[in-house]
Amino acid sequence: MRLLSLFLCLASAVLLARATATPNPPPPASAPPGFITALRAREIIPQIMNPAFGKAEGESAHRRNQDAYQQIYRDAATRRGLLLVDHSVAWNHLLATEGEAAVKKLLPEGVHPNVEGWRRLVTPTLHRALDLAPPP
Repeated sequence: MRLLSLFLCLASAVLLARATATPNPPPPASAPPGFITALRAREIIPQIMNPAFGKAEGESAHRRNQDAYQQIYRDAATRRGLLLVDHSVAWNHLLATEGEAAVKKLLPEGVHPNVEGWRRLVTPTLHRALDLAPPP
């Protein structure tokens, strides 16, 4: 069975921002030596999680230029031949088809999905990306 390690890309950007005391710093231009090899060897799969929603500029959970940061991860995964699980597609589809109220219901504090969010969006996205049978 494939080992699945959750690599929360947006969370890493927040931790880096807090560590450097610079809001939303740009990601490093290149990965440290051996990093990509280690990801592949350990079957670690990078993921773009749900967007932060309803967070005002200045709040710690606010994601300035979130779309641009997510695109950097997509481009990097493509260049390096890594599988990338992109949860933002399902969340953006939910927003477009069912509106803000539906997103707020599944992201009650604007950042972390609740149980229903995991059941409805996160778990099915993982199953599709990893070619697993649909969840029950």
